[in-house]
Amino acid sequence: MAAKNAEGTISAAIASVLQQDYENWELLVVNNASSDQTQAKIDAFSDPRIRTFSCVTPGVSSARNTALNQTKGSLLCFLDADDYLPGSSLRKREERFSRLPEVAFVDGLVHFYNLNFEHLTRIHSPTLQNSNPFAELLALQGSCFAGITWMVRWDSENNTRFDSSLTHGEDLLFFTSLAAKGGNYAFVDTDVYHVQTTPNSAMRDLSGQEAGYKLLEERFSDLSQNKSWRPVFRKKARRILIRSYLKRAQFLAATRVVFRYLKT
Repeated sequence: MAAKNAEGTISAAIASVLQQDYENWELLVVNNASSDQTQAKIDAFSDPRIRTFSCVTPGVSSARNTALNQTKGSLLCFLDADDYLPGSSLRKREERFSRLPEVAFVDGLVHFYNLNFEHLTRIHSPTLQNSNPFAELLALQGSCFAGITWMVRWDSENNTRFDSSLTHGEDLLFFTSLAAKGGNYAFVDTDVYHVQTTPNSAMRDLSGQEAGYKLLEERFSDLSQNKSWRPVFRKKARRILIRSYLKRAQFLAATRVVFRYLKT
């Protein structure tokens, strides 16, 4: 769990881990140079399974990498400090790993809520089952990715880390880099992650999101010599950006994307 100025939400996020019906877990919380009471909120929890670290380098990727460098378990997943894990999230996915040794990634339904989890706004339901997700991720397909929601097999020799040069799409690149090494993706048919949409969400920065797609295309090119994914990637990214700009009534930006950005 990476946390920066999360004093209003981190207690509930940590509590959702404590309330899991699977108890063999360890929570690594990384305080990313918070200037509020985030550290005090973390320190209020005394469970020995919670370990706390500090990261002074800005950015969620640096904070997550700090935790990855300290990870001991054979399975890992992420939880943002303003999100929530349903009570069976860990157990359901651990059971799927136990039954399917060929599976390297387990996901599930993802529920998206508005601020303070007042209203459910949409549900992401994966469709890719027991297959390698690499090609799907390269093409920005919605069959297996809704954000930082996967549980993955892990070992101390795994050197995959988050790219700290990206401010958008860093989670997609991380999972794609893992998928490039092999292993199948599977999902359980229950919700495993609840997302809270907050005003300072990175996805609300559309210019940053646009720049992120450009960088993602460059990084994906390094991962795959077969470029058949590129036209699909560009078409999908362009459509997402146009819809996002239009939803915000940013018509000039939407027009610019149509004629200039990622044009196939």
